[in-house]
Amino acid sequence: TTAATRRVRAVPTAESPWGIWLPDGRPPGGGVWQLPGFDEGFFEVQDEGSQLISLCTEAAPGERVIDYCAGRGGKAWALASMVAPSGVVEAWDIDVDAKRQVSGARAAQNGADGLVRVLDEAPVPSRAAPLADVVLVDAPCSSTGALRRHPSQRWAIDEAGVERLTAVQLAILVEASRLVDPAAAWCKAEAFEASPNGADFEPWPLPPRCASPSSPLPGRGSSSEQHRRTLLPSVEGTD
Repeated sequence: TTAATRRVRAVPTAESPWGIWLPDGRPPGGGVWQLPGFDEGFFEVQDEGSQLISLCTEAAPGERVIDYCAGRGGKAWALASMVAPSGVVEAWDIDVDAKRQVSGARAAQNGADGLVRVLDEAPVPSRAAPLADVVLVDAPCSSTGALRRHPSQRWAIDEAGVERLTAVQLAILVEASRLVDPAAAWCKAEAFEASPNGADFEPWPLPPRCASPSSPLPGRGSSSEQHRRTLLPSVEGTD
């Protein structure tokens, strides 16, 4: 309805039930942010791939979710809509400036006020706090998945940088794996870092209790393979 009032052509996204795509590009007169409804929180700008990451957690109302690499909060706000009205999303990121954008006016605008709690320190397992029902990790990566939109990024990375990132990714995944209830869900968003010849795309092994559930998880699939999906811009049209 918002797009129609401004005569902006919009079509549903191919896989995400949440999204619409503007095939004609940026609307005239200031872009998407000037469309009616943005200031009221009726919609947010987010890649379809990011929407699918939130959806694949299958977070449910009342659950406790940890967004371990929350960035500026896009996925945290999406998760908040899934755990509402009685759940909570705890958002953590090492980037202090990014964390400031997760809370405040934008959170209220997106209907996440009271549902998203921004953490001052990295969450750690403790007897005082229950383990999370869902832990989402969108680990830092080389951003090669976004080369179609930012081709200059190709010259900002090198082999040594990719190798450093793989070590960082593994450390983050191990830290976050300690926070999830073994009977609950584990979700990681990976940009697999390639070898120099681009032929190898191997995921790092996860701790056994996360990689191979001993029994089917109700509503979340029966194996880690069933919850693994590769998105390629040349195929799915999203990073």
